[in-house]
Amino acid sequence: MIDWEKFNSIINGLPFKLTDEQYDFLVKFINGEGHWSLLGEGGSGKSTIQWILKLYYDQEIVFGGSSGIATVNLPNNIGVATGHSLFNLSIGEAIESDYRKRAHDVLTTSDLVKVIVLDEGFCYNSQDLDQILHQIRKLNKRTRKRSQRDIRLLIVGDPAQRLPIVDKELKHKLTEKFGHWLMFRSSVWEQANFKTYVFQEVKRFTGSEPKDIWFQKALKILRYGIEQHYDKVIEGFNRKLVRDNHSKDAVYIGPTNKLVNVYNDQYLNRNPNHKFTYEVEFDKKYNKKAFPMDWEVTLAPDCKVICLVNLPDLGLQNGLVLTVTQCSSEGIYALKDSGEQVFVPIHEFKEDEIYVADETKDGELRKVQKRRHVASAYMLPVKLCAGFVSARTQGRTFNCEGLIDFGSDWHDWMYTKEGMEDFSVSMAYVNFSRFTNIDYVKLKNPMKKIHISVCRESISFWFECLEEMKGYA
Repeated sequence: MIDWEKFNSIINGLPFKLTDEQYDFLVKFINGEGHWSLLGEGGSGKSTIQWILKLYYDQEIVFGGSSGIATVNLPNNIGVATGHSLFNLSIGEAIESDYRKRAHDVLTTSDLVKVIVLDEGFCYNSQDLDQILHQIRKLNKRTRKRSQRDIRLLIVGDPAQRLPIVDKELKHKLTEKFGHWLMFRSSVWEQANFKTYVFQEVKRFTGSEPKDIWFQKALKILRYGIEQHYDKVIEGFNRKLVRDNHSKDAVYIGPTNKLVNVYNDQYLNRNPNHKFTYEVEFDKKYNKKAFPMDWEVTLAPDCKVICLVNLPDLGLQNGLVLTVTQCSSEGIYALKDSGEQVFVPIHEFKEDEIYVADETKDGELRKVQKRRHVASAYMLPVKLCAGFVSARTQGRTFNCEGLIDFGSDWHDWMYTKEGMEDFSVSMAYVNFSRFTNIDYVKLKNPMKKIHISVCRESISFWFECLEEMKGYA
């Protein structure tokens, strides 16, 4: 049962007020049992909930992301490892020996952890979920090192925005084995008896004029695949077609890395100021594949950059857009939109491992999670934000002019090429919905029906979850 004194102390100490649905979910989850899934669009407060759960459960909760970047982007450095690392998941089709692999040390060396949270959790397929739950069943068993327990899994994400990337052959095998390749349609999901909760309130968008209301309705049409309104939505967005007649500082969102790199190079080459190149420095033991940034970035004064880490003591947070004023070997000076100048130093990206140790507090011996430093990488934690590939815009919010490029007739392969179907699901919705106001949206090339793709199973699941919530007390 919920510790109301502790819970109320946390809630009352927040610098903001929770929405009714955020508060309701927290109470239901903490008071509840079994495995849960929290669904919500971007901007609905899922990250906020994860931070509050960390405050409440403290050492008894572990957080993982679907990727290294997703793990790093979890609030206040609460991410421990990717889901694949936490549960030692297979890459490709699993074999019998894969199910005998050991989970992460933080889960196996004690009975400390009671809740595991996976952010962007709908990137996992049915086989992944089967292995995750198999690991949890093993972890729940009593051993010489730990007592019996009942670990709860919380999957957080938006099934309408992210799908697991699975080739056709593996899809067929997973469907044969688990009933479906999508985890929430599989027999594994059904047997685990997940409870679901959906956040419906989104606070990202600004404006209340008719055009703003139209924008929000158009996004719903793209998100839910309401085909009878596609023509009107496409007609409306194509009124924002500007080709190359856009601000030179517009954020570019393109279909391929190649096109984005061309745009970034053009943006940098237009800058007449002296260029300064920063290169990452790795310790010998650092896992270079896990480094969450590009290994090299070239900047100049007056360039727009985006901060990629949270440094609250310096007034910096992940996603903050800055304008460079001066480059040096120690870092950059830059301006916020408010005009405030900040210094962004070379950042130490620490590669840590999590382990469980004994700690004595108030005369009582207890188990705690601790971080142990393994290696470091040193790099300026920014990148040019002139352009992003479409898939990299997920989770971002733009309060500035943006140029969305669906590609010309010879450059739109990401949206139409066979084999890219899962990768392109909801890409139109994701790209448009990053912007807080329709006035910021511009198109480089016309939008067409072929650029709109949704996963019908995901949309059906979303509404089924909404219906299921009506039965919760």
